[in-house]
Amino acid sequence: MDYAIMSGGDVGPLGDDAVSQLHRLFHWASTSSKGLMLFIDEAEAFLNARASAGGDDSIHRRHALNALLYQTGTQSKQFMLVLATNRPEDLDAAVLDRMDASVLIDLPPQPERERLTALYMKEHVQKFAKNGNGNGGFASKFLGGNIANCEIETTCTTKEIYNKIAERISGFSGREVSKLFIAVHHSMLLSADRKLTMSILNDVLDSKITEHRQKEGFNASLSVSSSPKSFNSPLISTPAKKNREEAYDNSVNMMGETSSALTPQQRKEKEKERRKQ
Repeated sequence: MDYAIMSGGDVGPLGDDAVSQLHRLFHWASTSSKGLMLFIDEAEAFLNARASAGGDDSIHRRHALNALLYQTGTQSKQFMLVLATNRPEDLDAAVLDRMDASVLIDLPPQPERERLTALYMKEHVQKFAKNGNGNGGFASKFLGGNIANCEIETTCTTKEIYNKIAERISGFSGREVSKLFIAVHHSMLLSADRKLTMSILNDVLDSKITEHRQKEGFNASLSVSSSPKSFNSPLISTPAKKNREEAYDNSVNMMGETSSALTPQQRKEKEKERRKQ
């Protein structure tokens, strides 16, 4: 089977030409002796609900959507349409109606997170520490590319630690797990003795968990004070970790409540009060 891969974001820049390009694509499918599989990533970028369309390119995207609906109005053995999206609720109802099956690729559960933790620790951290002057990514180039061998505390790579990390990063996507260990890699390179310690690992983990929460919109039900898997649950307690926790607790006491426990409206009101002062 022939195949074509595109992103929903490719359609907008085509402007008026988007419709003709889509028709050419389906003409290829109709003339291919093997059939065609069309894979559209980030499908919601141009297949979103027509009622929500807006912006300068909305007319072009709407025409492109109509062209695809026209080509997929009846069952066909000449092509297979596969859509990938993180926001299926944004897809137009007519698009959803044309899908014969949907497959949920959910966030990795605990066993998968543990395996991903071991995989990316090896890929992004252990491999570099072992190879020494190998390709260290951006941090390596930033530091001049000639970096001495790095070291890793043995406690950082035990199965027990991988299990604890996997518990704390519940809700992380596979990409977030990968970026977590890229950050661990950079922190190891930038440390004074270029050694990964449990203290550094805890610091990076806390930072990424906080970043994850911010991306989730500071959900009030996941406030820092009520989550045992964040600041209150280091992998292994260290003096630096303890001092950081005390500083965090003090900041919470001075504020009266953490920003993550506030609604967006409450945060705006507090910000206005702070500016008046």
